[in-house]
Amino acid sequence: MSVDIDSVVNPLIRDFNYADELDIKEFPFMSRLSLVPLIEFWNRDELNDERKRIQASFAQEIQQKLKSAPELFQPITDLSVIDKNRELIDLMLTAVVPEALNHSSCVSVIPPFDYTPFYVTSPFRDLLMGEDGTFADQLADLDKHTRIYVQILYAYSYIVTKFYGLELDCDHSTISSSLDPVSGLVRHLKLDFDSQFCRVNTVGKPKKLTNTIKKNLLSNLSGLKILLSSFSGELGSENVKPITDAAQKTLLANVTGLKLLMELLKPETFEFQGFIVVSASDVTERQVLSSIEQDLVEKESITNRDRFAELQEKLRTVLRLPEMTVSLLGIQGEQVWTINSGEAIEQDSFDWSSTRRHRSELDGSIYERAINQGGHLVIEDLSKLRKRTGIEDRLIEEGVKSIVVEPLYDQDEPVGILELRAVNVGDLNSMNAMKLWDIVSLFSSAVKRRIDDFTNSVQTIIKEKCTAIHPSIEWRFRDAALNLLDRQRSGETVTEMEEIEFREVYPLYGQSDIRGSSSAQNKAVQTDLSEQLSLAKEIVTLAYDLKPMPFLLELVHRIDQKLSTVRDTDLGAGVESETLEFIRDEVEIFFPHMQNFDSGLERKIESYHRLLDPKRDTIHRARRDYEESVALINETISAYIDREQKKAQQIFPHYFEKKVTDGVDHGIYVGKSMIEDAVFDSLYLKNLRLWQFMMVCGCARLSYQLQSQLKLPLHTCHLIVVQQEPISVKFNIDEKQLVVSGSYDTRYEVLKSRMDKSYVRGTNERLTQIGKIAIVYSNQREEDEYRQCAEYLHATGYLADEIEMLELDDLQSVHGLKAIRVTVNTVDHSDVGSR
Repeated sequence: MSVDIDSVVNPLIRDFNYADELDIKEFPFMSRLSLVPLIEFWNRDELNDERKRIQASFAQEIQQKLKSAPELFQPITDLSVIDKNRELIDLMLTAVVPEALNHSSCVSVIPPFDYTPFYVTSPFRDLLMGEDGTFADQLADLDKHTRIYVQILYAYSYIVTKFYGLELDCDHSTISSSLDPVSGLVRHLKLDFDSQFCRVNTVGKPKKLTNTIKKNLLSNLSGLKILLSSFSGELGSENVKPITDAAQKTLLANVTGLKLLMELLKPETFEFQGFIVVSASDVTERQVLSSIEQDLVEKESITNRDRFAELQEKLRTVLRLPEMTVSLLGIQGEQVWTINSGEAIEQDSFDWSSTRRHRSELDGSIYERAINQGGHLVIEDLSKLRKRTGIEDRLIEEGVKSIVVEPLYDQDEPVGILELRAVNVGDLNSMNAMKLWDIVSLFSSAVKRRIDDFTNSVQTIIKEKCTAIHPSIEWRFRDAALNLLDRQRSGETVTEMEEIEFREVYPLYGQSDIRGSSSAQNKAVQTDLSEQLSLAKEIVTLAYDLKPMPFLLELVHRIDQKLSTVRDTDLGAGVESETLEFIRDEVEIFFPHMQNFDSGLERKIESYHRLLDPKRDTIHRARRDYEESVALINETISAYIDREQKKAQQIFPHYFEKKVTDGVDHGIYVGKSMIEDAVFDSLYLKNLRLWQFMMVCGCARLSYQLQSQLKLPLHTCHLIVVQQEPISVKFNIDEKQLVVSGSYDTRYEVLKSRMDKSYVRGTNERLTQIGKIAIVYSNQREEDEYRQCAEYLHATGYLADEIEMLELDDLQSVHGLKAIRVTVNTVDHSDVGSR
């Protein structure tokens, strides 16, 4: 039974009518069945020398019987002649198929260019013959016009080989694909056409051809193999490989060349007589494995459910197991997720097709065993497996009797699992599992590409929705992105990720602030503007001395007013910009002309311009000193925090953020909801709090040690805000950061933003002081914990002097705050912190 692939014929072939192009409607060559070549074989003189005595007796018997069958010496047009002489013809055909092989050889004998055999063996009849008495191959499945076109090419390939000695690289074999009526699986048979008993005769002498014409014939006919392969479709598939460029060129070249060939060697001058022997061999495994290899190059073959169903069907065909099911799993880190499954969702014992799972859920199972042993695991009878987990028990409950688990690797790292399940004991075994060896690496590559694509999709979503994410919580955003992709894949019209919230997390906040940075910046601006105004005044005054114009005196007066404003008021951005605009638009604008007053004035103006910063076109010396000093403090503290933070992450993962302005702020969140795999315990919280205390001590010490390197004397104050109770934080899509989510938890945000400006109760003393750390808290448990930490750090050399216990003025909506204030030991002892 052939499979009709008319619906999947290549569009180029379907739309191109070769018969119309060649102006033919039927096969143009004369072709007749004849047994004369076979009779000549049995009549050869050397036969008796070549064959054993029994074969010689066959020849004598055949020759004797042929005397009473003169009709066999003529072309046979009436098939009743075959029926009449069946016994004799079968005897003669033992030259083709010995009688002993009749039930094992898959052979038929046909007239030239005809698919109606007059002799078939039992296997050929069972596997290939249709109810109409014909068999089919890939040519028979084509439309009539295309089939005629290809048959004409075949005919000419025979002719030019016999009469003109041209050797063509042409494989006269085709593939017949059919469905096995018992298993329902596809079977592929290769049909080899043996033409040794076929003669090509001419009416008159064959036309002579020049060498140039022969070369053209070779060029036009040599692409027959490429051409034939372009007509083949995937059996039972709607996915036909697009025709290649080579095949397209071959099609067009052959059509044009064939027109000329048919004019040169007219079909009516040739006649085919004899028969063709067709031998069929099963190439199902080779053909299907080759098809699987081609499929796995395309990523849709494992991601699209219909394409994966085709892959499953092909694997069933290779293993001859029509009820076998296939699943393909991906492994990425500690997650295991289904790429595709041939299992019905409601029958999936491990629910592969509906969710991702943690790899730990495979512990002890056959899946883990296969990964650990580094190769496929074959269980021929699952019920006899001694050590079973709940996974294997569920498989047995659902009727799985044998299973193959094939781990897939990329450079020794597991990237997936190919799983085969069968419903009968022994269906899957070590022998048929070996057939998968050649394609396992291709599945590995396909899965790796899928994981890479999926990872890129996840990262794209995270970057689009969330920008940069701290590594400690990236897993949660990856899960959210995966969930979004899953929902989109299932058909939901969603574009936003689910809300990401972390409940019951403990916050830690610290600050290293540059005391008086705003005043220092303001003073630097005043210094630079005053210097520039003073220099400009000197130039205008000298110009007046050279040319006493009243306007110049008035300009000096306005410069004095600006100098007074700059020196005597707090500068805002408006004053600075107004002053610079005045200098550029109302003073410097006259300098080019003033240079002509006198050479001394010209040198003075040139000196003025040399003092200006080339990028800003203003004097920027004091501000540069301020900016470089602030940058040195920030960079030193920031780099130190980064180094210490890496060490802390190795002890226990936590969320960490840092902000650099006039100083460095840092925030930490830690808790069970923020970790993917580790187990959270209060031990890690206490350790992190002590680590933060020690780290801030290091920031204070480094800041003090920088004083000799600073161009401006800048100092730092340090603060830690304690929050004993856990809070909830969520990711704000608009702000692209974690924010406190509970109304009560906003109290913590108030503390963070206002504590550096708070005062000791009953005094005008700021809480934060140079070289000291202030630890703000609100209850006795917090006091006890941090006082113990302070006493420990004092004993180990981190702290100096006494520990101060303070009460603080109330803030808006925040009352009863207290603080521990300690002085940092700024001496760089090499053993500090080593204990």
